[in-house]
Amino acid sequence: YDFLIYQKAYWPVHAKMYPGIKILDMCDADWYDWEYSIVEHICYMDAITTSTQKLQKALQAIVRGMVERGDLENEIPVVWIDDRMDTDFHEDKKKEHNDILEWVCWMGYSHNLKALDPVVPFLQANNYKLCVISDRAYNKADKNYPWKLDTVNRDMIENDIMLNPRLDWGKWQYKSDNKTATGWALGLPVARDVDEFKALLSRESREEEAKKRLKQIEKDYHPRKSAMEYVKLILDCAETKIREQKD
Repeated sequence: YDFLIYQKAYWPVHAKMYPGIKILDMCDADWYDWEYSIVEHICYMDAITTSTQKLQKALQAIVRGMVERGDLENEIPVVWIDDRMDTDFHEDKKKEHNDILEWVCWMGYSHNLKALDPVVPFLQANNYKLCVISDRAYNKADKNYPWKLDTVNRDMIENDIMLNPRLDWGKWQYKSDNKTATGWALGLPVARDVDEFKALLSRESREEEAKKRLKQIEKDYHPRKSAMEYVKLILDCAETKIREQKD
């Protein structure tokens, strides 16, 4: 291979031996858990990609600190490439809305379930039912489904609205909107808080929101954009290596 992308994988021993272009792709603030492995791995990278601007800025600061300490000879580029998706995976599955708003879903890893706690009292007070799709059951949900690749889309579109509350502290502040985009790709309106939920109570508002977001998905979230951005980054890294070899 001429280049290698370490996607959320920290393997300094391998990176040290591999002679080609090396890019570390990060979608989470993993330094909260594996700081030493990440710093050591970055020492052998030609570039880093991130899924959010906030993550990009944090890693730029980490790289600058490594240069100041002498862990890195020169700063390496940290490039923000948005999370995107293969829309073909969602092509034959779209939510068909009706007048009754009854079921609300949340999808994600169980360690993020705490984001639901502020919203649950509103749901319960207004008799909305909560469906959770995760690796572990949520005791405040009316229905729990295990997350599986071949059933997650089907399970999501059984619901009327998707909830995706944000936690803007700690490692959660660096998360991308990939779950929101998944809901949009399925024709599901997504509410981040109670106010956004209230704006989607009517069938017409949900259909209008779904139609608008489907257009946005095709325009802004197609993976061809990511591919083009990666090609540019790889070519830039190759040019840098050639210059360094000449020097």
